[in-house]
This record gives sequence, C-alpha cells and structure tokens, in this order.
Amino acid sequence: MALTKELTKIWPTLGDRNMFRAGVNLVLKEDSIEVVNESFTVDYAKGSNPNLIIPDLISKIQARVDRYKAEKAIYGAPAYDNAIVDIDAGVTL
Repeated sequence: MALTKELTKIWPTLGDRNMFRAGVNLVLKEDSIEVVNESFTVDYAKGSNPNLIIPDLISKIQARVDRYKAEKAIYGAPAYDNAIVDIDAGVTL
C-alpha cells in the first residue's frame, strides 16, 4: 500500500504579542484514502525569517507520520485481529 502526503500552507495570523502563527496542513493518504488531516503551526516574531520555523514543523510533522505508521502496524497485526475476534465471541446478546 502506498502512503502519500500533501502539504499546503495555511494562512499566517498575527497575534497580540506581535508574533506570527504560520504553518502547514498535512494530509496523509493510504491508497487514495485519507487517513490523517491535521494542521501544524509555529509562532515566530514579526520581521524574523520564516525559515526559522522549518525544523520545528518538520519535527512535528514527522512525529505525526511516525505515529500513524505505528498505529497502522498495530491495526494490521494478526494478534490484534485475534483479540477482536475473541472480544466479539465473548459478548453475548
């Protein structure tokens, strides 16, 4: 299965402390099915270089991608499937 990403910039806002909040929206798709749609922002001082936010945004986005992959590994594990079958069998109507 192919995991793809789409990053789009979000509108920067100027807050009351003369700080901009800028960032990106991340959409992850697994075989064309959207599995993550989340925005990531960072504050930086008005007049400073927006490149200063790059490492922080990359770190936040990568952590989210890694979390998705870890969740996917659990979801697809046979032991998890077996547990769900056992839970289903244990519930009586």
